[in-house]
Amino acid sequence: MDEENVREVPRGLTLDQAQFLRFQQRQDELSAQLDQLTQVVERMALVRAFPPRAHRVPRRNVQVEDEADREDELPKEEEQPVPR
Repeated sequence: MDEENVREVPRGLTLDQAQFLRFQQRQDELSAQLDQLTQVVERMALVRAFPPRAHRVPRRNVQVEDEADREDELPKEEEQPVPR
């Protein structure tokens, strides 16, 4: 066996126990990564299901407001000659 492939065994554990411990740790890491990926995919699915709408700002209808303002104004009096 190459020296590069030799792994240290934690003190007090047999080789099988150490390998099983590493297997469990790696399995936990992969499970955490899978959970993260699942959350990302779920968020992507929600974004595609409900595309963001452009935030619309209500526009004022200036013409209608101008007409309403004119209706509120007093009618202009026509110039009439002043009697003398």
